[in-house]
Amino acid sequence: MYENGVVGNVRNSKKLLASKNKRLLVERLPLVVKIHEVLNGKIVGGGSPLTLRGKIVAIRAFFRWAEERRASITIESIENLYLAWADYLWERFRNGAIDGEHATNLASKLGSLIDEILGFNLGLHSRTPFCKSKIRSRNRSRMKKASEKLDLPRAFEFGRFLHDVTRSLTIENIQSTIPVVISLSDGRTLKEYLRYKPGSKNFRVAAITSYTPPADIIAETFSSRYPLINLRVMAELLIFISQTAINLAEARKLKVGKFSYKGLSDGYEVRRIYKNRKKGAVEFEIFSGYKEIFEHYLKWRNELYPLEANDLLFPFFSHQRKTFSDFAPSFEAVKSRCEMLGITSILARNLRKLKLNWFARQTKNLQLTLEQGQHTKETYFRHYHIPNFQMALVEISSFYKAHDPTLQAAGAGGCSIASPLAISAIPKHATVPDCISPAGCLFCASHRDIDSQDHAWSLASYRHYKTLELATYKSQLIQHNSNPCALAIDAVTSKLRSFAESNQNRAKWVKEALDRVAESHYHPKWDGFIQLLEAADEDTAQY
Repeated sequence: MYENGVVGNVRNSKKLLASKNKRLLVERLPLVVKIHEVLNGKIVGGGSPLTLRGKIVAIRAFFRWAEERRASITIESIENLYLAWADYLWERFRNGAIDGEHATNLASKLGSLIDEILGFNLGLHSRTPFCKSKIRSRNRSRMKKASEKLDLPRAFEFGRFLHDVTRSLTIENIQSTIPVVISLSDGRTLKEYLRYKPGSKNFRVAAITSYTPPADIIAETFSSRYPLINLRVMAELLIFISQTAINLAEARKLKVGKFSYKGLSDGYEVRRIYKNRKKGAVEFEIFSGYKEIFEHYLKWRNELYPLEANDLLFPFFSHQRKTFSDFAPSFEAVKSRCEMLGITSILARNLRKLKLNWFARQTKNLQLTLEQGQHTKETYFRHYHIPNFQMALVEISSFYKAHDPTLQAAGAGGCSIASPLAISAIPKHATVPDCISPAGCLFCASHRDIDSQDHAWSLASYRHYKTLELATYKSQLIQHNSNPCALAIDAVTSKLRSFAESNQNRAKWVKEALDRVAESHYHPKWDGFIQLLEAADEDTAQY
């Protein structure tokens, strides 16, 4: 609303509002009101505050760019200004001044917001250079590769790393001398210096690390150790999500308290205790092995932060002890340490996806899986389901076995059932189907042609074989309509003609098949038989 209102840190906005030199830009009012309505509607509708923050970052970047060019920002001009801003981001990306993924995200977030304001269906972002380029999110690429299969060995490796972090970051270790050591089960260690790494260029840090006794460093640096506390909470939260399949937003809102456990076949139902009554609503379900880990975490969390200080089950704090309860953690602390160790990090969404797909494959029960993940069928298949290649093969085979089970036929093509049945219009002298003679398949109701170039090649080769057969033996003296060999050739010719006339692609297959046969390049199924007939024909010619 105010000129230069987006310059500087957002925390300084109070100073601008209190200033007597501020300039109100009335022409922006309708646009700003619309922006506020859309953003507020997203929060009221259950949208993520983290997503909202990303859109605000994009809005501020756009307004800053427009003000530098003294452009009038109104509802009428917003469309053209956005496209010009997207071109500006594209040029910066091409010149190496900005990361491509970051530029794409900015353009996409603001574009979707303007679409809602102006009521566009197609989308402004589709008209930007980013949409036509090959820039793709690295996270999406990693997610796509990770989602092609359930990589359980890497998941177990990541799980062991998280457990090692939770075991190492006890209150005693967090309060110990710097560096704080995180010991891993494979023998490696992580040394956490926080801001007090030897050789720091910061004068104050260098002075503390060089001249302060270890005991005094502990007291001096304890207020800055919140990153280690947050690191353990992140690890505990990811383990919790992997066990319960609760989504991140719900897990962040869970309150700490007393819990009771009711045994199941392979785990526990966890209920919250209200006023010492054990029969509260079921909060979540866990496996047996996780109970001890969860109890250890509750003890650690309650020692560090009493209930009256914070009531969240997984609280995150800054050095000022302010709780960021509205925002989901980015897990950058976990990701950075995994990169150092060469471990693939699997964060909240993919952990949940992994758990649900593993559960689906173990139980083979879709309804139970949907209840476990609290999803509709459509949401599960759209966002969480990972196709299982082996199971897909079994399901596809079962489907065709039940509906159109194609077996290997004696002739070219396939067979739906191993029971010969002549077609109603079979010629009187045609070969009778018997699942032995290839010619019989041409007049069988169970025969199935295959939509492939290989099948066209097989048919053409078989026709050549029957042509040689007709020319070699005395069967050529029999009248055409009474000759089984000639009738088989007619049937194959009819199939090839129908195949070629059905569409252009199949016509190319038939032409290619006929060219191969003309070059004496026969289908492997008939090549041996053709060579035998040709050899027999040569021997006959010698006598």
